[in-house]
Amino acid sequence: MHTRTAPTFAALATALAVLLVVSAPALAQIPDEPSGYLTDAGDVVVNDASVEAAIARVVDATGSQIAVVTTNDTAGMSSQEFARDIGERWAVGGTTEETTGQGVVVLVNLADRETWVELGNGFDGFPRDLADIAAAGDGFFANGDFDGGLIAIISRLEEGLVLYGQGVTPTPVDPGPDPGPDPGPIDQPVPTPADQGGGLATGLGVITAVGLGVGGVALVSWRRRERDEVVAARTELVDGELERLRVSGAELPTITEYLIPASTSPEPITVFD
Repeated sequence: MHTRTAPTFAALATALAVLLVVSAPALAQIPDEPSGYLTDAGDVVVNDASVEAAIARVVDATGSQIAVVTTNDTAGMSSQEFARDIGERWAVGGTTEETTGQGVVVLVNLADRETWVELGNGFDGFPRDLADIAAAGDGFFANGDFDGGLIAIISRLEEGLVLYGQGVTPTPVDPGPDPGPDPGPIDQPVPTPADQGGGLATGLGVITAVGLGVGGVALVSWRRRERDEVVAARTELVDGELERLRVSGAELPTITEYLIPASTSPEPITVFD
C-alpha cells in the first residue's frame, strides 16, 4: 500500500516564492493597463493624440479592440511572447462573449528593432499577412518618424479588419500540378573501385580535352584557308587592274607618226618690219 504525504505549508510557500521570483521580471516589464489605445513606454511618439485618434477611428469602424505599445525592454521574451502576454493581461478584445478574442496588439520592440502584430484567438482566417502589416511602418521608423509609422500600420491593419468583417478569407496558395505518386528510390548499380577513381569525370575530361584539341586544330586550319583565299582574291584583283592599265605595243604611237614630212620647196619666211 502506497501512502502520499501532504506537502507542508512551508514547501508550498517556497514553491510560490520561486514562481514569483521567476515571473516577476517579466510581469514588471509589461506596462499597466492604459486608459487609451496607445502605450508609448519607449517614449518615441511625438503627437500621442494623433496616433490615438487614428486607432480610435479603426476601432469604431471595425469593432475590434486594438492596443499599440512601444517598449525598450521585453524582459528577455520574444516580441511574440511579450505581445501575447499584453493581450492576455489587458484582456484586449473585451470580455463579452461576442468580442472575446477579437483583439489586436501591435508591439514595437525598440531593443530588437522589430514590430509584431498579434491577433487574438477569436480571429479565424485573417485575410491579410500580419508580417506585411507590421512592415508598413519600416520606412517611417527608419527616418525616426514613429508617429507616421504607427499610423501606417494601423491603416493597413484596418484593411484586413474590414475585409475580415466582410467574410473575406485568405486566398489559398496554389500548390501547383500534382507530381503524382512517389516512384520511390531507383535501383542503381553500386560502382566498384575500378569504376571509381574519377572514371566518368576523367573520361569526360579526356574527351573534352581531345575535343578541344581537335577543334583547335580545325579552327587554325580553317583560319589559314580563309586567309589564303583572301590573299588569292586580292592578288587576282590587283593583277587584273595592272593588266588593264598595261599599254600594249600596238597601242603606242610609232616614231614615224611624229615625223614632219620633208618639203621639196620650203615656204618663204616673211619677216615683218
